[in-house]
Amino acid sequence: MECTVELDDKRKLGYKNFGPSSLDEAAHIVFYLSGTPSTRNYLSKRQMEQLSSKSDTCLLVIERPGFGISDSKQRRTLLDYADDVQLLYTKVVPHGKKISLIGYSGGGPFALACAFKIPEILNNVVVVCSLGPRSDKNSTTGMYWFNKVGYFIAYQSSWLIEKAVGMDVATFLANPKKKVLDDYKHNKADHDYLVNNDDVLEMFAMSTKECYEKNQHVTEAWEYHLFASDWGFNLEEINVPVQVFYGEKDTACTPSMSICIASKIKKSSIHCINDQAHMVFFDQFERILQTTKDTSI
Repeated sequence: MECTVELDDKRKLGYKNFGPSSLDEAAHIVFYLSGTPSTRNYLSKRQMEQLSSKSDTCLLVIERPGFGISDSKQRRTLLDYADDVQLLYTKVVPHGKKISLIGYSGGGPFALACAFKIPEILNNVVVVCSLGPRSDKNSTTGMYWFNKVGYFIAYQSSWLIEKAVGMDVATFLANPKKKVLDDYKHNKADHDYLVNNDDVLEMFAMSTKECYEKNQHVTEAWEYHLFASDWGFNLEEINVPVQVFYGEKDTACTPSMSICIASKIKKSSIHCINDQAHMVFFDQFERILQTTKDTSI
């Protein structure tokens, strides 16, 4: 079920509910913060089917300002978004029930910001193939050279990274699926996964297409700038249990980033998925979902 909620400043925040139509019926509520760029539709057909068999679980895919059907917020920060998540929680979650949080890829830093700023509403957090702080000297070790250049540009200038991202829009819209596959050609594990799992390829293509048709590449570029800048909080100060998943062969959000995140958070555990790369979230979805029910670390 697709919904919007009005925030205190009159902005609308979009989300999609997968599970019981009433959150009162759900024993377990998960907020899912997806990658960059993405919309409320950032879930594959197989993942939806897996969720439909779990009558006790409700998963909300939550957009970020400026993506999909959500109003933008100028120069927002990672911690600003934690405030949005808390307001959404207050409006839709019944009886002050605690939730779990999943952050995948570009959603990872936002999930960690929530773990830092709004721990009182969280049972636990799971980050999957998350970007790590640029301050870690090993963060780009193993990163694909093109991503590494983009990361550097994003750090130097939000204006320049916006221009760089904008150059891709027309090519993407001409043939979304082909562009997604081309973007992953450098990583055999990811490319093969997308070729063999058309529902995931379709999800990537359609979610990004919606963003680009609305000129939301500007929001995408701003998030890249946020990731490469100071995050505004220290991972060491997070006290919520955090599970960290990563793919051994990931060349986008590198293994060294996940290792850094886990090493800095006191209540953390780390899971390396051998022979996989950035598609871990889709391949290991049921395991990841089960992990959100485990708060013992």
